[in-house]
Amino acid sequence: MVAACQPWYSRPCLSSNDPRTADTRRAWAEAADEHLPWSQRVCAVEGVTSHFRDYTDRSDEPQCRAELASELSAALFAHAPVRFDRLQVARIVAVSRIWDTAEVMPYKAKILSRLAELSDDDIEDYRLAPGEVGPAPPKEWLRRLSLYLMTGSNLFLNVAAARQYEVARRARARDDVERRILYNVLAQLFENAVWGHPKRAEDNGSFAMFDLLLRDIDASVLAPYDPLSFDLLVDHLALAGTYAKRFGRGPQTVTLVSRILPRNAAVPACAGQPAACRDLLAAATRAREDAQADLDRLMPTGTGMPSPERTRFEWWVPLIDVPLYGHGVDCRPKRTPEPPPGWTIGERSWRLAHSRLR
Repeated sequence: MVAACQPWYSRPCLSSNDPRTADTRRAWAEAADEHLPWSQRVCAVEGVTSHFRDYTDRSDEPQCRAELASELSAALFAHAPVRFDRLQVARIVAVSRIWDTAEVMPYKAKILSRLAELSDDDIEDYRLAPGEVGPAPPKEWLRRLSLYLMTGSNLFLNVAAARQYEVARRARARDDVERRILYNVLAQLFENAVWGHPKRAEDNGSFAMFDLLLRDIDASVLAPYDPLSFDLLVDHLALAGTYAKRFGRGPQTVTLVSRILPRNAAVPACAGQPAACRDLLAAATRAREDAQADLDRLMPTGTGMPSPERTRFEWWVPLIDVPLYGHGVDCRPKRTPEPPPGWTIGERSWRLAHSRLR
């Protein structure tokens, strides 16, 4: 039964002696070595998917990507409740880094969506490894990381089940953190609705999601100022203005935006933040103009310009980088060093030469 459901077993990777998979086998053996120091093993797991070269133009391509996804999934869900430590995080990152090829994308979507749906009871408390720097991240972070990695891939465009899940997850988003992570889901859904016919939108579920977007904007305007929520509000206004007329929601959008404009954006969402109020006023003004514009004069989707004074809130730093790389191990490539004193070639040439030597 298992062999029948796993097509890569007919072209094995980790159990073969194919010279094309030698690097992958060595990398997987290192990633599975329980005797390695924990930080070294974490980096081995995160980088395991980068050791397989592209043979997609060959009919006998070893199915390393699918087999690695299967092995990583088995390790992720080997215990109930699911273990939560830096090694598990590395496995999630590794799953997300598997190339989005046809045979593996549905499997990736299942793994990441399953992780994103785990309850607190399904996840153990975070386990700090010996020598690992704390504090431990909350269980919610594992779900958000999985959702973030899923929405940052090509799964939405290529896997119907992933698209349906992401849209449904956006409809029931619990807070602005999830809405921020899922922002691109709305943007892509709306763009698909007018793909090839920019003046005649086809309802692919986007009309109901647009109405939800307007409700979210209304709630955000009345909520106290928060950097992440405010940044999301400005993006939501740009999205609403771009598609209001195309989706037949021009009047509703204008009515909503008009609650902001008469008071020069002096609303709770930017209270006590003069620069934020100016940005909100600029975003609301543009949204109203776009919602009232003739379709022949409306700018193409994806061409909106942010306010010049706007300082974007780098939301992924506290949500992703700090917990992921703030616990005693950083597997990211090291920055290229500066050229040595007196080096005669240009800095660009130095960096290029250094990258080739690594």
